[in-house]
Amino acid sequence: GQALPDEDIITTRWRDKLNSLGDDCDYTVVNMAARAWSTNQQYPLLETVGLGLEPDHVVLFFYVNDFKAVNIERRYENYKDYGEYMFDIGQPMTPEIMRKWKFRQFLRQSALIMWTYDLIRGLRGGDTMEAQILYGNLGDEARAAITDTIGYLDKFAETAAANDLPFTLVLIPASPELREAI
Repeated sequence: GQALPDEDIITTRWRDKLNSLGDDCDYTVVNMAARAWSTNQQYPLLETVGLGLEPDHVVLFFYVNDFKAVNIERRYENYKDYGEYMFDIGQPMTPEIMRKWKFRQFLRQSALIMWTYDLIRGLRGGDTMEAQILYGNLGDEARAAITDTIGYLDKFAETAAANDLPFTLVLIPASPELREAI
């Protein structure tokens, strides 16, 4: 949903589509995504919060950057004293910081700005783990990340099955994959 207003993100559109079916059901689609999270954080969230919501279906959207695990302990140590918007601004909330945060959110609503940001990041990034995975030039770190991620995906599927829930993994294609498909 990055660079999209809330009414255009997939979970909102999905909920609206389901509720337009006319089958007398009131569908709720809960978006538990969090910016800068990875599979190693998403699975514990399903266990600790998601299952308590008594879902009828578990859907995980997966992008190539989800192979890279987040070092939760290091991130916590780096940001524990910063307040609720720590990943966006890295500072405790004040009125001035809140204005900066709102401006940053406004910029994130621009697909052109986000595309430019991703392009510059990609050009500077060199041989990132994501590039290694996309192009099959796997180093040791990428191989380990793939193995770890498969373990988390297995846990998602096992947890869903143990709770009699369907589990759907949605693979989001990366822009190089889309270019090659055209």
